[in-house]
Amino acid sequence: MFAKCVDSDATCFDAYTCGFGGFVCKSKFDDLASDYESLRQTCRSVAYEHDQLVEKYNRMLSELQDAESRRDALARCIMLATSLQQAQMCH
Repeated sequence: MFAKCVDSDATCFDAYTCGFGGFVCKSKFDDLASDYESLRQTCRSVAYEHDQLVEKYNRMLSELQDAESRRDALARCIMLATSLQQAQMCH
């Protein structure tokens, strides 16, 4: 039988969870959990910012397409006008 001495703040997990002996210092585990939570929050923040940028991009793309459509309609109206008065009535 093999014996292993560990610090009093060690926590025992299921076999093979944290290493050959199944032990990890609680302070190390808490640090890792804290780092994970920080990274999770950062990831969520980046994902939220990405979603906001996608919405802004789509909104701006729609506005651009609407403006191009109005410009094209105005250009057609002016090209088809047979007088200055008709061209001035184009909107």
